[in-house]
Amino acid sequence: MNAAALLQRLDRLGPTRAALLGATVGAGVGGPLLLADTPALRFAGCGALLGVGAALALRQRWVDREVTDQAAHAPGAPPRRDPRDLLDMVWVPSGTFMMGSDESDPDARSNEKPRFEAHVRQPLWVQRVPVTNADYRRFNADHAPGEPGNLPASDVSWLDAVRFCNDASQATGFAPAYEVRGDVIRWLPTDGYRLLTEIEWEYACRAHSQARLSFGDDPSQLGWYGWYDENSGGRKRPVGALRPNAFGLYDLHGNVWEWVWGQPYKYPLDRRTGRVTEMSTRMGSPVLRGGAFDREARDLRAASRDWDEPERRFSFVGFRCARGARPEPSVAP
Repeated sequence: MNAAALLQRLDRLGPTRAALLGATVGAGVGGPLLLADTPALRFAGCGALLGVGAALALRQRWVDREVTDQAAHAPGAPPRRDPRDLLDMVWVPSGTFMMGSDESDPDARSNEKPRFEAHVRQPLWVQRVPVTNADYRRFNADHAPGEPGNLPASDVSWLDAVRFCNDASQATGFAPAYEVRGDVIRWLPTDGYRLLTEIEWEYACRAHSQARLSFGDDPSQLGWYGWYDENSGGRKRPVGALRPNAFGLYDLHGNVWEWVWGQPYKYPLDRRTGRVTEMSTRMGSPVLRGGAFDREARDLRAASRDWDEPERRFSFVGFRCARGARPEPSVAP
């Protein structure tokens, strides 16, 4: 067997097996020396045993790291996180899902129907948890004095959320996603922080689940994933304290409602309403998603929708950020 073939075989070993093989080879080389009469020869034998084992194990770890690095840059694989990111972001792949509620859902409201096929055509970064008080105070130092930093930021309007996204983008070197001119907010095709669209939010919440909740249809399990009227004690709770969904995102069920980009258009969304690039405070009310600590389980379903005026603030409403190119039309053609 030539040297190249031997290395290929070694590359198939895990670090533990490589270390054991190295120890065996080392024992064969150094074993006789360990039985020698002089301390120097015994020391040399011990060194041979440990050295060969360590060399093979280290080589295998290098191979593992190289394979992992190649996988990270393979088509469709999550890219490395941008070191400029101010917020803790999770990579969410593109995909297709059925948006809204099925007719058989007894808790579904009319604004969640009919169910329709929707697409997230481009992957995006989504904040792991809602924006916290600590995050929000980076640019608004006097926000919610006395509240712990690990609670979700609330009492923020939709316009406040838009401004925070731009402030965070400018602070980290990303191009701001929004152009604000009077009462008109225009969404720019940049890499800056932004709100999720309503389609992106439901897709991120479901995380490939077509059940009523991201983890299934059993509401008795909701307390493991979300804060609502039966387990919150009537107040906001620290973010990330419960279980995440399959994408690794927390607090999408309950704790605080989340502002998103878009208005409560009737379903099914079309190629116009599925990708709105300009909004005005005079046009209507932005959508809220996810439910809150003071709401019943029905409001925490993945398809549940609400909305309110863009300048109003509530103790049970917050938001989370995303980053990624402005999406293409996101509904079936």
